[in-house]
Amino acid sequence: MRFADRMMGLQHSSIRNWTRLIAERGGINLAQGICAVEPRPEFVEAVEQSYRAMTEGWNTYAHYSGVDALREAVAVKASEYNGIVASPDPTDGNILITAGATGAFVCAFNALVNPGDEVVFFEPFYRYNVNLLALCGGVPRFVQLQPPDWTFDPDQLEAVCNNRTRVIVVNNPCNPCGKVFTPSELAVIASICQRRNIIAIADEVYEYILYDGAKHTSLAALPGMADLTVTITSFSKTLAITGWRLGYAIAPTEIAKPMGLVNDFNYACAPTPLQRGIVKAVSNSKCFGGLRDVYAPKRAVLVDALRETGFEVNVPQGAYYILADHTPFGFGDDFSAVTKLVTEVGVGAVPGSEFFSEGRGKNLLRFCFAFRDEGLQQAGNLLKQLRCAK
Repeated sequence: MRFADRMMGLQHSSIRNWTRLIAERGGINLAQGICAVEPRPEFVEAVEQSYRAMTEGWNTYAHYSGVDALREAVAVKASEYNGIVASPDPTDGNILITAGATGAFVCAFNALVNPGDEVVFFEPFYRYNVNLLALCGGVPRFVQLQPPDWTFDPDQLEAVCNNRTRVIVVNNPCNPCGKVFTPSELAVIASICQRRNIIAIADEVYEYILYDGAKHTSLAALPGMADLTVTITSFSKTLAITGWRLGYAIAPTEIAKPMGLVNDFNYACAPTPLQRGIVKAVSNSKCFGGLRDVYAPKRAVLVDALRETGFEVNVPQGAYYILADHTPFGFGDDFSAVTKLVTEVGVGAVPGSEFFSEGRGKNLLRFCFAFRDEGLQQAGNLLKQLRCAK
C-alpha cells in the first residue's frame, strides 16, 4: 500500500499509549493532561447553556470564524487581560474560534509554513505541535531551556534562526516544564522576530494557571509584535472541558484570513452549541482568575509526594505538569521507569524524552496534577510504595 510521504515517521503520541495502558490496569492516570478535576460551577452552567442553545436552534453550522457572541467575549478578554487589540468582525476581524488549540495550530502552520521552512521550538516542547509541523513539510529547530529556571541562551536562539526560519513557537507557560517566560526573555524573542521578519506563534493555553507570583505576559502585547504574532489559547484547559475541543487564535488580519480558510476547509466550524454554552463563562473574568487557587494545592500535594518518594523535582511556575528526575531509582531510561510505575505501582506518567529531541530527557518523567484531590492523594500513597521498594 502506498501512502503520502507526509505520513513517514509519524506516530501517535506515547502519552496516549500510556493512558491506554494505565486504564487497562485500573491505575491512576497522571500522564495525559485530560484535566480530570472536580466539576466547576462554570462547567455545569456551560452544559446547561449548550443544551439551551440546541433547543433554541443553535445546533447547525456557525460561521467558520465562530459564534458572534463568543468572538465578542474573546475580544473583551484579550483587551482586558492580554493587552491585545482584537476585532470580532466575522469577515475582516482577527479572531478565529477553532477545534481546540490544536485546531488553531493546524490553521496557523498550514497558512504560514511551506515545505522546507524552518520553525523554532523551545525544548522541552509539546511534541504534538512538532508532529503537526511535519504534516506541513516544515523542519523543526530547537533551542534548549536550561533547568532549574528553564532559561535560554539568546545567542543560541539567534544562531538557530536563518533565512529559512518562518516561525518561532513560544509555549508560555510551557508544557511540560511549567516555564513562564519573563518580559525580558520575550523582548529578546520579539527583537529577533522584528529584525528577521519571523512570525511568532504564542501558545498561551495555560495563561491563567500561574504560581508563586509569576505573571503572564502576552508576546503580542509587546511593542511591534501585534503584526507578527499569532496568539493561541484554549477554553478546553481553562474551563476543564478538554473533550469539548474549543480554542481560539488571534492573528494579524492578513494571517487570520488564510487561517480562516484552513479552518473552513478542515472543520467547517467548531461545535456551535458548545460555543454558545461558554459565552457567559468567557465573559466572567472571575472564572479564569481563580484557577491558581484550584491548582496550587494540587501542585503542592504532588510535589511533596514525589519528593518524599525520592524523585528530584523541578517545581513549575505555571501550567499543571511536573518534570521529575527518576535517576535516584536506578531505573535506567524513562520508558523503563514509566513501565515500572504503571505495571507495579499503578500510576501513569510520560517518559521525558517525549518532550525532547536527540534522545534527551531520558532522566525525566512528566506527571500531571490536573486531577481530583482524592486521586492525587491516592497516587501519592502508591508512589510511596515505590520509595519503600527501591
